[in-house]
Amino acid sequence: MGLIRSKTGQNLAKKLTRILRQAPQKRDRTSTRGKVSGRLTGANYTTYVATLLECNESLPKNDKKTDAVLAALITHEFPDWAPWRRHVEANTTASQISGLRHYFNIGRLRRGKLPDKISFRYNEQGEPISGGKGRRVLTALEIRDIVLKYRSVLGPKYLESLRKNRNAPKALKKETESTSNGG
Repeated sequence: MGLIRSKTGQNLAKKLTRILRQAPQKRDRTSTRGKVSGRLTGANYTTYVATLLECNESLPKNDKKTDAVLAALITHEFPDWAPWRRHVEANTTASQISGLRHYFNIGRLRRGKLPDKISFRYNEQGEPISGGKGRRVLTALEIRDIVLKYRSVLGPKYLESLRKNRNAPKALKKETESTSNGG
């Protein structure tokens, strides 16, 4: 209390010190998870994108949406959110959707829960297409290879890194430990 000279200031400092000592310790929140809500659904960004990709995969072939439509839906839901707005203004939403799809496929958008179906990029006819320019329709063999890559390599690799991270959800740590122990 040496820096505070007045009696009133010293009393206030003592009260604040007492309050601070009684307050429970909390970690600083470093992520943006949950800080932004969609204007129509109220869902946070990652939940909305994961649900959007999940729903797109469950649609019949003729109804599957292109990346441009998915980007427009995200823009409609989060019109004023600065990180997404920068992609819209820079016309990089297609590459952003591609990155979000990758995060979805490895389980990052659902905090370690792998999706039931791997998400693909689709053309106007609802056919899965290649990345990049996206003009080539994927063959059944290419689709199988992509699914295998996410199911057997990239997804488990991400889950393992989450399990090792001390900030990983406790349920995920228990789940991966029980599966690695054979139980």
